[in-house]
Amino acid sequence: METRKKILIVDDEQINVEFFDLMLSKLGFVVEKASNGRECLEKVKEFAPDLIMLDNIMPKMSGWEVTRILKNDPEYLEKVARERMGLIRKGETVYKVVPGN
Repeated sequence: METRKKILIVDDEQINVEFFDLMLSKLGFVVEKASNGRECLEKVKEFAPDLIMLDNIMPKMSGWEVTRILKNDPEYLEKVARERMGLIRKGETVYKVVPGN
């Protein structure tokens, strides 16, 4: 039994969130949404996403700040490492810069 992968979309621009939600849901992903960095940190704990699509420039907390917090959170890193069976090294960060508006 294959479980559907979970993606957390984090962006303060609602149109971007809705676009990615529609596209990714149609592709079979389970999608959760957050509109700022603080909300993202809450959703990460309860939703445990396989991937976080994170905007950089947002109110309350930027994407860079969210990344730094998650990268330095031993509980989060341990969970990620366990779930990925050692495929992600502790402290490793993957960035993909997408041109914005």
